[in-house]
Amino acid sequence: MYKSLKILFIFSFLLITNACDYCNTGGFVAPEESDIYFSSTGVNSSSPGIFRINKDGTKFSEILPNGLLYSPPTSTEIKKLVYLIDDPSGRRYISICDIDGKNILYVPTEPASVPYQQPTISSDGKCIAYILGTKELWLYKSITQQYRLSSRFALETLQSFSPDGTKIAFYEGDDIEKEFTIRVFDVSIDPPREIMKKIYEDGLLLWKGLASISWTQDSKYIIYVNSVSPTIDMINITEVNNPDNNNNYEIAGIGAYMPSLSNDLNRLAFAGRDGNIWIRNLSKITPKYINLTESGNVSYNLYPKWSNDDKFILFNKYFKDDLKPLSSNLEIVKTDSTKKISVLCNNSFIGFWNK
Repeated sequence: MYKSLKILFIFSFLLITNACDYCNTGGFVAPEESDIYFSSTGVNSSSPGIFRINKDGTKFSEILPNGLLYSPPTSTEIKKLVYLIDDPSGRRYISICDIDGKNILYVPTEPASVPYQQPTISSDGKCIAYILGTKELWLYKSITQQYRLSSRFALETLQSFSPDGTKIAFYEGDDIEKEFTIRVFDVSIDPPREIMKKIYEDGLLLWKGLASISWTQDSKYIIYVNSVSPTIDMINITEVNNPDNNNNYEIAGIGAYMPSLSNDLNRLAFAGRDGNIWIRNLSKITPKYINLTESGNVSYNLYPKWSNDDKFILFNKYFKDDLKPLSSNLEIVKTDSTKKISVLCNNSFIGFWNK
């Protein structure tokens, strides 16, 4: 009990600190920022550190020598990063720091038999979600506000906060290749309230990486996939406050994974099961499908994410002979007719835009 209270006190202090009005301190100088944040093993290192870089490859620098990111920076006045860290003794922690790596706060973890996994932070910095063990999804807001949202969190998936920080979406299911449930909670209230629950009996055929759910920028719709057959995936765009308002797009042959809708709402990017990043035009623009990577049979390209202006897509390229989580190239591709690809960093994990 004492240990649990200690954990909650640290979380409470951390989140209360995030909520302070730093604009009135007078001495605050905003840290330099970059377009993209990610984890990488870097040079001559076996542990992942946290790095930043601009989309044109400039301002590359290490923020912290040890840390694994699963979510983008917050959009608060003083931006924060939440990350997972393993110390030399083998203990695992969730940590939070400023976007420049300063003001680190550590959270003691449970024993190694039930470790913390994949922590994510809401854009407003008010909520932290993480997996305890393998199946429990927890939400922490303060010392008196901590909630278990699920005891059936789906393996090989990643929870996702809405852009405004008020909601969280996730896959739930013991074997989501047979059946899964999409659940969405409003986390702006206490206790959090479920606002959407949708069951798919045909399941989701898991592929490479962590199956993810994305959001439209207005935080009204989620984008996710279910599998109709081994060769056909269905991309769904569902209004969370009205789940019956669901548009779906059949992707046959190449299949789809990790879908993301452009900010202009006209194009869907997704990781094809053929290994490429694809765009599916939703308007009458031709061609209907565009292959951005054309990697053939040598790589898997995952985690596509649109830039704010829709001119670039950030993604991770894994070669088929090395699929370890931190073995990918972090790359960026132009969405115009040039489809120019640039490599930003090797030995990387998921990249996130700083929005």
